[in-house]
Amino acid sequence: MIRDFPCSADKNGADLLEFDTDIGFADVHFCAEKMAQFALEAKAFSGAEFCMLPFCHTVEAEALGAVINHGDHKNGPRVKDYACRTVDDLLALPPLEFDKGRIAEVLKACKILESKGETVALEITGPLTLLSSLIDPVRIFRAMRKEPEKMNEVFEKIRKNIIAFALEAEKNGVTIISYADPTGGVSIVGPAVMDVMVKNFTVPLLKELDRALKAETLVNLCPKTAFALIDTGCAEVIEAECEANVGYGKICKQMRGRARFIGHTCIKNTSFRTGAKIGVIKLKQE
Repeated sequence: MIRDFPCSADKNGADLLEFDTDIGFADVHFCAEKMAQFALEAKAFSGAEFCMLPFCHTVEAEALGAVINHGDHKNGPRVKDYACRTVDDLLALPPLEFDKGRIAEVLKACKILESKGETVALEITGPLTLLSSLIDPVRIFRAMRKEPEKMNEVFEKIRKNIIAFALEAEKNGVTIISYADPTGGVSIVGPAVMDVMVKNFTVPLLKELDRALKAETLVNLCPKTAFALIDTGCAEVIEAECEANVGYGKICKQMRGRARFIGHTCIKNTSFRTGAKIGVIKLKQE
């Protein structure tokens, strides 16, 4: 059985301005300098160990053509209109471009924070969450059943975009990557689809990330993904010694260069305190 993980940390950008700030809501999403400033304020407010960007799961989808309602301080960005109507439309999408739009501002903000001596973490969105912002999710799951070969091509396109985004993030000072696919949780897609996604997409993606990223870059997996890897037999947990009774963010910083993948809890869980050991996720070799 594939375990699920109850997630309550991610509001997809809602309630961003729940603390005092002079930054306007639009600037949080569209201006690199203000984005960086807000990330610093959010870090101080939450007691986090590092700055995290972006502030929603729609950045990559918008860069690929989705029309996004950017919301306000109470409702985070969400899809207003899909970029695609068919699987063929998905296959026709161009690769991500990193020199324009919100995605460029996010990367600039990462660089600004890195230049200030901050540790920067970037959230990268998994395939089913990204696709559900590009096309009606019903069409995704229907195509997975009826057009599996085409969907394999779609997933390959998504995989290449994720790899490219991670490498671009590294160039701009990111040393922690948070990988999550909220729409792809087992409670949503079911164990059969999850098993296929893990073996055909997640494992190849993570193996390529492991090869491509610098040794000191850490990838924190959403526990939903970590459980799926372990419970499908694709990964195991290796205990590593760590500083006891400290926050998870501090452990993430300390594990850079010591591990590639961890996924002990949500990266946003600032209240979590460690024991004397932390679980490192080790992919099994075929």
